[in-house]
Amino acid sequence: MTIRKKITLFFIMVIVLVLLALLVTVYNYRAFRINRDLQDIIHRSIHELDNTALLLDEMLVSPNERVRMQLRMQEDSFRSSQSFIRLSAYRDIFPLVQPLVEKRKDFLTLLESFFLLLDRDESESAVLEQTASMLFVISHEMKTNMSVLHTQIQNRIARDNLIFVVSSLVPLLALTILLIGTLIWIRRGFLSRILRMDQLAGCIAHGDHCGVLPVDADDELSGLARSFNVMNEAVHEQMENLAAERDKFSTILASIGDAVVAVDTENRIMIMNPVAERLTGWKFSEAGGHYIHEVVRLFTAGTREPLKNPLQHVLDTGMPFEFPEHTVLISRSGVEYLVQDSASPVQSRSGTIAGAVLVFRDITEQAQMQEAMAQNEKMMSVGGLAAGIVQEIQCPLSDLVRNIESIEGRLLGTDEGNLSAAEKSGTTIESVADYLRESGSHGLIAAIRDGAVWIMRILDKMLMFTGMKSNSKELVDISMLLDNAVELSRSDYELKNTIDFRKIILVRDYEKHMPQVLCDSSGMQQVFLNILRNAFQVMYVAQTDPPRLLLRISHDEERRSACIEIADNGPGMDEGVRKRVFEPFYTTREHGEGSGLGLSIAYFIVTDTHGGSIEVRSAPGAGTRFSIYLPVEPAEQ
Repeated sequence: MTIRKKITLFFIMVIVLVLLALLVTVYNYRAFRINRDLQDIIHRSIHELDNTALLLDEMLVSPNERVRMQLRMQEDSFRSSQSFIRLSAYRDIFPLVQPLVEKRKDFLTLLESFFLLLDRDESESAVLEQTASMLFVISHEMKTNMSVLHTQIQNRIARDNLIFVVSSLVPLLALTILLIGTLIWIRRGFLSRILRMDQLAGCIAHGDHCGVLPVDADDELSGLARSFNVMNEAVHEQMENLAAERDKFSTILASIGDAVVAVDTENRIMIMNPVAERLTGWKFSEAGGHYIHEVVRLFTAGTREPLKNPLQHVLDTGMPFEFPEHTVLISRSGVEYLVQDSASPVQSRSGTIAGAVLVFRDITEQAQMQEAMAQNEKMMSVGGLAAGIVQEIQCPLSDLVRNIESIEGRLLGTDEGNLSAAEKSGTTIESVADYLRESGSHGLIAAIRDGAVWIMRILDKMLMFTGMKSNSKELVDISMLLDNAVELSRSDYELKNTIDFRKIILVRDYEKHMPQVLCDSSGMQQVFLNILRNAFQVMYVAQTDPPRLLLRISHDEERRSACIEIADNGPGMDEGVRKRVFEPFYTTREHGEGSGLGLSIAYFIVTDTHGGSIEVRSAPGAGTRFSIYLPVEPAEQ
């Protein structure tokens, strides 16, 4: 039987029992009304009879006109009373009603005779007394009958109440049994199956699709359980397909080399791949639900102004957006990346914009590589030009130095040839020497010689700059070279006369057990001297207080190189100056105060002679840091 039929049968039985209870109630209510009506009639009749008997007794004791009139009025009331008329309707139910009605008639007849005797003024006659006695006897009999009748009515009321209670309890008991049976059926055959279905729905919600609802009856719940099982299998299959697609999507997203961040229409992050996590410094578990500008902080490289949210432009216009060049991403930890970005809208099936996706890549190394390549090309071209100039100048300059040295030897030398030539000329070598000293010609010749030698040294540096001249390489302790360069810079004549080295805070951070480096010790010492000299001069000019210099040596496992860092807390430099810092003859100092070759020579010594690299990081007000990477060779080599 189906649940619908069972419920219909249940309601029919309930209605029948309710109707039966109503029928019993109506029937018993009718009997209750009859009994109450009888009680009221008896009470009224007894009251009227008592009033008549009292007046009659008063009339016999002290007859007067007032009592007579009251008795006459009571007789009229008793005669016209509806109580006995109504009581006559119940003569079939109570046998005492008929005698009571007959006695009432006798009482009224005798009462009329009593009044006639009074009218004849026979108040003291024996007939009057006999009539009064009979009236009292009939009154007493009527009261006795009414008392018996009242008792019968009370018994009837008790019996009817008992019948009402019993007749009411039967349908109520049946209804209670029906309800209890229905509740048991609902609990066992209906609610338990619903609870089982709810439990299985909870398991499905938590990803457990192994449960199956039993189908052991031919009713609606069994049909629902059958449909639920089919739905569970379909959902399980769809979830497996969705999980496979999600895994595929996650694999693809994780394998993308660019950072990908997707947002909804409110600019809240929905998706981040591992590259985006690495560049922003945020885990997706932390960034999910945050606004995009809180996680992806973009700035213009030159001005350091925050870049306006590009995704909002994409969401508003529905058009892709290309980021401007030189966009900087600052991660959560403060690390800066030069990025190349683009943003595109994400459309739903209906064509509406459901969000946007931001794709960006780290081009810091690429930009540095391009910058280094441009710098190398520039330096190579300048180096080739310098090498040609050096070769053109070096030969005549060497002849000039030799000729000057020969002139000094002939003017001041004491060999026989010079002495013989002086005698032939009518003078002596001492006189020529005195003349040169007195006229200052000797100092001029020495200045010419020193200037030519100084030019020769510059040419040697330029040859080193072009890579055409290098000293032999050997395994050295790089920390010792750096310390020697610091001591040499302290004894530099120009620096010693302008800078108070006692005020400079020097911090050394050398990694222990550093491997030795195969390098040209004199060339690398020149590199360190050039960088240190620039740092000291910049901090002196900017009046940095207190000046601070950091020297750090570490082993870069990834590059397999020794990393030498020299950092100052000077005024720093902007992006334009930083890009040109290694250009030959480029200087920010006033004209005549620097040649602009120091860092250029350092660049060539590191990159060309040693196969390393040199980088500079700086920002206005943030100091300058030079990082030199030299390949580390095993000690056996």
